Amino acid sequence: MDYEPARRAGLPESKIAALPRWPDAPEFRPVERACLAFAEAFVLDVHSIDDDLAAAVTEHLSPAEMVAFTEA
Repeated sequence: MDYEPARRAGLPESKIAALPRWPDAPEFRPVERACLAFAEAFVLDVHSIDDDLAAAVTEHLSPAEMVAFTEA
């Protein structure tokens, strides 16, 4: 995988190395786990996003942040 965009964005090497195990990796905060789960579902099958998955993200992000995150 190409992690160069992550490096340019300032993601530490420890987190880059932990990306394959993000659901359990201690390097990720709850907000990051929620966003990664949402992003993975969005890419793999947007119809798999349910209320619980969205709520896990909106627990950490404002409505405007959620819109910006989803658009990104």
